[in-house]
Amino acid sequence: MQNQPNYDEQNYDQRWGRIQQELLELILEEDTVYPWNPAKPEAEAYFAALSIDSGIDDWLDSEDVPQRSENFFSLLDRCWESVPSKGLEGLLSERFGKFVPAELLRAIATGATQVVTSNLSHLDKLVQSVKPVLSCWAEEDLEVFARPLAYAMRGKNHPEVAIVNEEIEAWEQLSSVEQARYAMAIANYALLQLQE
Repeated sequence: MQNQPNYDEQNYDQRWGRIQQELLELILEEDTVYPWNPAKPEAEAYFAALSIDSGIDDWLDSEDVPQRSENFFSLLDRCWESVPSKGLEGLLSERFGKFVPAELLRAIATGATQVVTSNLSHLDKLVQSVKPVLSCWAEEDLEVFARPLAYAMRGKNHPEVAIVNEEIEAWEQLSSVEQARYAMAIANYALLQLQE
């Protein structure tokens, strides 16, 4: 086949429209009947005619197949790169969105992202991640909540905190101490996700 499609982005919409049009024309053709039973003798003639008309054998023997396939797969890679990833906020929302307000998760994600590469200790990273959300607490109090999580990090095995796996009914019904514990556990989870 002489006019093989070039898999570049410039003519993509044009080619896709042409492919859709050709498919619709093939579906609506009345004189071509697909042989539903390939064991029948007329089916062999149908498939032989298809292989001759398609020119697929010529195309497969072509020397530019490797280049065309490379172009095609690079186009696929570019398509996948354009798909947005969930990001940290999406992960937190997926995991905790049922019972934790979205603005709290957004603030924790932002705080964790800002401190994850800093030279602070894990305890200080936890405190700085939740400080904007728990501004009513003194920094020393937040350190008390962060201490069990920070000490658990020393083992390098990054254990999941039991708090994170607990189901709660409604965020508003928790006491301020429980909210602080949960926020700290969520910040710990966020930092672990960013470090991975």
